[in-house]
Amino acid sequence: MKNKWMALSIAGFDPSGGAGILMDIKTFSALEVYGGCVITALTIQNTFTVSHVYPVSYKIVGRQIDILMNDIPFVWCKVGLLPTFKIVKILSQKSSEYNLKLIVDPIFLSSSGFQLVSKRAFKALKNLLLPKAYIVTPNINEAERLSGISISNLEDMQIAAEKISELGVENVLIKGGHLNTDKIWDILKYGKTIKVYSKKKIIGDLHGSGCVFSSALTAELAKGNELCTAFLNAEKFMDVALKNTAKPGKGREVLPYFPK
Repeated sequence: MKNKWMALSIAGFDPSGGAGILMDIKTFSALEVYGGCVITALTIQNTFTVSHVYPVSYKIVGRQIDILMNDIPFVWCKVGLLPTFKIVKILSQKSSEYNLKLIVDPIFLSSSGFQLVSKRAFKALKNLLLPKAYIVTPNINEAERLSGISISNLEDMQIAAEKISELGVENVLIKGGHLNTDKIWDILKYGKTIKVYSKKKIIGDLHGSGCVFSSALTAELAKGNELCTAFLNAEKFMDVALKNTAKPGKGREVLPYFPK
């Protein structure tokens, strides 16, 4: 088979190209991984604001997954925006049916503060989907919602990782870029092991950086790397991407350029 590395993105469509499905596919391609996609929502947004989110019917989401999986043997799947309870439920069912390994990037609010998912969808993600996920990759704000605790330092991040793992998810990665610190701490919990990674914070107002990282992690896992190696490779990829940001519109910067 010519395309031995493949990954699937199940997420929303951002017409600005800075996040969601379009950014996931760009990231897969930059890492030489063939990408497929299932669209969960159409959004009306640009680089500085989101005005509307139109969920796709859960039946159509399910049919997209079925027709792809009946043709292309995807295993690794990055999951982004899941706006409704029924979409979360159908993905939970299909992930079991096709033995998908889910990398869940839990999206609740847009970076501009727009509410993207319903309360029922949030509860379903916690109770139905996370127990079936290979890994969940929340930022600080998302980790607070999932864990139910306030996070202001490294110790809080470790406690939150433990609490999120109690939801049944196999591995937890909390990204610490939103903490008010000079360094970025990332917490990776797998099994009973917790690893702490740190690096210098790059100041900037970026759109879609979470999508890029979770997609890069998915791509590296699809290549057959074990989790810690996949994480470190995704971090290296992000370091390069963050040096090549652009501002195509009037809002936040984006990460469209991925030089070798």
